[in-house]
Amino acid sequence: MKSAPRNLSLLHVRTHQRYPLQGNLVIGRATGDLVFDHDPKLSSKHCLIRDTEQGPAIYDLKSRTGVFVNGAHLPQDKACLLKVGCEITVGDQSFTVERTDGIHGPQALRMIAAAMAAVVLTMALILVLVHREPRRPLDRRVFDAQPVTK
Repeated sequence: MKSAPRNLSLLHVRTHQRYPLQGNLVIGRATGDLVFDHDPKLSSKHCLIRDTEQGPAIYDLKSRTGVFVNGAHLPQDKACLLKVGCEITVGDQSFTVERTDGIHGPQALRMIAAAMAAVVLTMALILVLVHREPRRPLDRRVFDAQPVTK
């Protein structure tokens, strides 16, 4: 059986902070590994993300407002395996599951956009240099003229 990738992280949608998914991770308002004390919709211990053989799985720890995975409510007696691209909402906090090896997501898009901008600028410079008018030779008579005296 193929083992699940262990190079996953949670990306906080609003702050873009990344949290590695290694071992057990508790999200809550008062206690846990990720604490958001300013979020009244979170329970003190809201949910648990546990590392399993199949990959990370999320469990609702009997929260008041529930756990949502890809918009679907997670029953308190069930677990949900998390895959790359899953969207998790707990309280007012939203996360996306991402790979952490290499460059993915918004960072990859920014790098691609920067590379494309550099290519466009280079092509524009080449077009300007290729299509400009050739230089005219200097008219030496202008420089050889004698100054006018009064």
